[in-house]
Amino acid sequence: KDYKGALADCNTALSLKKYYDSYFWRGLNYIELGEYKKSIVDYDTVLKNDPKYAKAYYNRGLAYYELQNYKQALDDNNKSIELDPSFEKAYYNRALCKFELSQYKEALKDFDAAEALKYKDEKLYCWRGATYYQLNNLPVAMEDINKALQINPKYVSALYYRCLVKYAQADDAGAIVDATAALAIKKSSDTYYMRGISRFNTKDYNGALDDFNEALKLKTDYKLALLERGVTYFYLQKDVLAQADLSKVIEKDPGSKRAYFFRGRSKKYSGDLNGSCSDLKKALSLGEELAAEEITNNGCK
Repeated sequence: KDYKGALADCNTALSLKKYYDSYFWRGLNYIELGEYKKSIVDYDTVLKNDPKYAKAYYNRGLAYYELQNYKQALDDNNKSIELDPSFEKAYYNRALCKFELSQYKEALKDFDAAEALKYKDEKLYCWRGATYYQLNNLPVAMEDINKALQINPKYVSALYYRCLVKYAQADDAGAIVDATAALAIKKSSDTYYMRGISRFNTKDYNGALDDFNEALKLKTDYKLALLERGVTYFYLQKDVLAQADLSKVIEKDPGSKRAYFFRGRSKKYSGDLNGSCSDLKKALSLGEELAAEEITNNGCK
């Protein structure tokens, strides 16, 4: 689709006469081109002229959503539905806004409303499934996500969320399969991280290390990936590297009981018993119950 050409046509039309329909279509082209702030300006103009234009509220809501202004996007979708209660896409997008705002039970109502109005595609089933996942209703989440993948087997978000559901169900092998399929389509720090976690759980420490490295290449400040890479180094008996990563985590998050616990264990094996005891005591004070046995075994005072 030639969005740049369409944008040029809209600009030409507006140079000749200020038709509000031209602002509407230019705003839509701006959305397609990722120019969300410019799109909002155009829809502001449209809505000043026609404050009952449901699709203009909906489109402006799309732009606000892409800018991660979920509250304003929610307000625009509310207005769109108020003006046109049969507008199925507005229910779907309002559900997405509620999902991002952690209003999961309310999001489900809107996903269901969109489906009742015949809005049925892989996106709806995927994100409704993701909502059920957030509510810890794993069987229903899996059912919806499978529906999404029946419609589009290469829908990356559905593969990722099915990976999460399988991980939550302790199906690490299945999680690895879905993460691998998702990564073949699109590289993602979160997907590498999840595959790394499942590889770690299956004791594939070298595979896990590779995945945490890839996650950190894509997102250098990924604290969880750094933490789990440090833990993985510990299991690979690379204590210098383990302690380096875990120390960085502690700098970023002094309340990380897992980082203190594994750094404490690592220091024991590198000959720093005092440092080991100090870290393990800190881990215990932060709520890491496993540290108590390690403290006893170390003979810490």
